[in-house]
Amino acid sequence: MSNQHKNTILDHNDFEIFHYPNPSSDKLAHDQARFKAAHKGHEGMHTMIFLIFFGSLFASPIIIKYWKRKSYRSFQIVNILLMCPVHLV
Repeated sequence: MSNQHKNTILDHNDFEIFHYPNPSSDKLAHDQARFKAAHKGHEGMHTMIFLIFFGSLFASPIIIKYWKRKSYRSFQIVNILLMCPVHLV
């Protein structure tokens, strides 16, 4: 190897870059439009799931405390029936 090649600084133009063939932009635009049409309202559905999940997460302890205060006997029965399978496993 000669000194000329040893000390050469290469820039980005010295390398050949392989590009994968791209689909035509019309087909890509059509596919994107079809995808958006098929998934229209999807973000709204996720928002609704989020609200229901956190609503139930915060409401359930309040409802359980109210139930325990109003009808302690039924609360105890249900609580014991739901805890028994845990010990069987």
